[in-house]
Amino acid sequence: MAGQPKAGLMLLAALVAMNRAAAATQFAVDPEVGNNAFTAVFDSQIGERITAVSSAVGCTLTVDEAKREGRASCSVPLGSVRVDNDDTKTEHFGQWATNKKTDPKQCTFQVEVPVVTLPSPVEPKTPVAFTTRGALHDLRTAP
Repeated sequence: MAGQPKAGLMLLAALVAMNRAAAATQFAVDPEVGNNAFTAVFDSQIGERITAVSSAVGCTLTVDEAKREGRASCSVPLGSVRVDNDDTKTEHFGQWATNKKTDPKQCTFQVEVPVVTLPSPVEPKTPVAFTTRGALHDLRTAP
């Protein structure tokens, strides 16, 4: 299965374009604001494809604006994830993701992106294509 969490990384690219004077500036994305997105596509071996979305993404970004690089740690509450805009699929996804051992509302997806480097300066509100690698951690019980 291939998940493609992009939340916070697009924000990272935009933030790198801002004030280049400060090194290692830290930013936070508030998951309660809803002005961010998580989209993940899951393909099964039998050919089924589902799309999971959420607008409750929280991120902490550390950016070295002069070097145009940074790192991110983001999380998405499993209970906020909607699958194919369908109640039944959403419920089944929560059960699958937790092996029916935990209430999905008590879990989160967490992704760590250790390095994002942009090849050139960016302008505010201008999308920038880049590639990075991150580690999607197991679901964790919410505190």
